[in-house]
Amino acid sequence: MLTELGRRLLITNYGVEEGPGWASCVIELTARVFSVPSHGSRAERDARAAARFVDTMVEAKPAALCRAFGWSRERAVAALES
Repeated sequence: MLTELGRRLLITNYGVEEGPGWASCVIELTARVFSVPSHGSRAERDARAAARFVDTMVEAKPAALCRAFGWSRERAVAALES
């Protein structure tokens, strides 16, 4: 079930919860943990997201953006070119 949910939901590790039993990983929706700006056109938002992604990578190709954001190849190429 988690695999099916994870195909379209972006989740992030939100810490570890410790109790009397085993420690457990806490996950949370990325949009609830991080500020996700909604201002600007979709192309502008895509360009900002791609720039942030590229800043954290040694090399970024469209396929990497497709995997990271679930974008189509065309959308990833357009974001990288802007």
